[in-house]
Amino acid sequence: MVRRCLVTNCRSGTPKDPAETSYESEPVVFLNIPKDKTMKKLWLRSLRLNGFPKNCTTICHKHFNFDDFLPASQNLNTKGQPLKRPALKKAAIPTIVWSLETKATTAKGQ
Repeated sequence: MVRRCLVTNCRSGTPKDPAETSYESEPVVFLNIPKDKTMKKLWLRSLRLNGFPKNCTTICHKHFNFDDFLPASQNLNTKGQPLKRPALKKAAIPTIVWSLETKATTAKGQ
């Protein structure tokens, strides 16, 4: 199953388009939409969405601030071993949403 980000204009998880030179090749971490109804509503409002599509239930890490993730010292499994992927803090809400124009300008360094 191919995972992709549900945020409008985000290309994380989509095949790389050879014509697009601004596509980032960094590893992408996908995070599941929260099951808690209150948090779901906050995520929807923050991402300016009317609802979550049923065929895509993940958001990539690029829509969260660095401070939204648990520090390495707390990102541990039940045995106290470090987790392989970063985990969000319970109250984390995605706040980084961009338009195609903003992303193109950023990619050109302007």
